[in-house]
Amino acid sequence: MSARIGYPSDLTDAQWALIEPADGIELRFRFLRRRSSSPPEPTDRMVGTGQAIGGFVDSFLRLRSALEKKVQKRYDTRGKPLAIFVGAWDSACTVDQFEDALLGEQFLVNSGEVKRANNGFFGRNRERPAGKHQELSCVVALRGWRPWQSDNPSILRFDNPFAAVSFPDELLPADYRLGVVRDERKLWLEWTPTRPGLA
Repeated sequence: MSARIGYPSDLTDAQWALIEPADGIELRFRFLRRRSSSPPEPTDRMVGTGQAIGGFVDSFLRLRSALEKKVQKRYDTRGKPLAIFVGAWDSACTVDQFEDALLGEQFLVNSGEVKRANNGFFGRNRERPAGKHQELSCVVALRGWRPWQSDNPSILRFDNPFAAVSFPDELLPADYRLGVVRDERKLWLEWTPTRPGLA
């Protein structure tokens, strides 16, 4: 994949990002500087750093909720592949948080075996025994990208094991992929080339 991208220090209104994931495919993004024409209000959103707090990490719950809201929009895919792209800016949203959000939370059974609850974004339930969100081919995540530090971004792809249509491999290559593997009896998910680090 090739890309030309502008960062805040040199960003102009005419700055474009060009991504060419495969021959004959070109994705263009135009970055526009935000200009406010009115003074800030007390209710305006702001970005800042707050104090450090303790507690359990629950990024998977927020991610799962955001994905559920996204698919409530009725997309007319006309039998074409559909992916949701996630910009993972939350530093606590590690790979295991993505797995818990999409595949279900892990728990320990009496035998000492680790299993997953059937509460993931992907999976089956009583209302959808053939699989949830079959119109969605995969979830793609961009991790580790910051405008001021873009050395080690990575793209992760999580395939929906119950998708009606698979997402083309060449359209958006991923550094890491949790893909579906099948044999005569069952299917399972497997990381390629390897499972990424948690960070």
